[in-house]
Amino acid sequence: PRFRALFNTRDRIALISCITVKNKKFTLCNIHLDARINSKQRIKQLDFALKLLKKNYPQNIIIAGDFNTHPFFLAGRIIPFFYQNQFKRLKSYLNKQWFSCYSPSKIYTMKRGLLKMHLDQIYTNSFPIVNSDVEKDVHASDHHPVWADIKFEK
Repeated sequence: PRFRALFNTRDRIALISCITVKNKKFTLCNIHLDARINSKQRIKQLDFALKLLKKNYPQNIIIAGDFNTHPFFLAGRIIPFFYQNQFKRLKSYLNKQWFSCYSPSKIYTMKRGLLKMHLDQIYTNSFPIVNSDVEKDVHASDHHPVWADIKFEK
């Protein structure tokens, strides 16, 4: 769903790819949620993509990308009003949908002045992820990329 902002309203996307590695099929969803929405709208955007994923690709799903889980409640979708842990709310919602988070929550993926934000994450519903981190030495975006090592064999 598209949420109108006072300026720079944009369509948000989810890119889905089905791939096979070592005879194991899985679906990778790279998602980019809106930056200027609150938890309720963020979950609504995510839920739209999640329903499509579960309907068409019910197992072995990895969802990763820019969830834009900033730590604010936005009044009028523009003014940071007070603290709201959007990462915690989104993670709780996805846990109820049988997804586990494998992004280190203590490590920020974007820094603005003194504010460090955890905006980017990796979730999966079936694969054990043995290691994950934020790559601070890559500067291709205003966000630091997250990565994960996935275990395909027992």
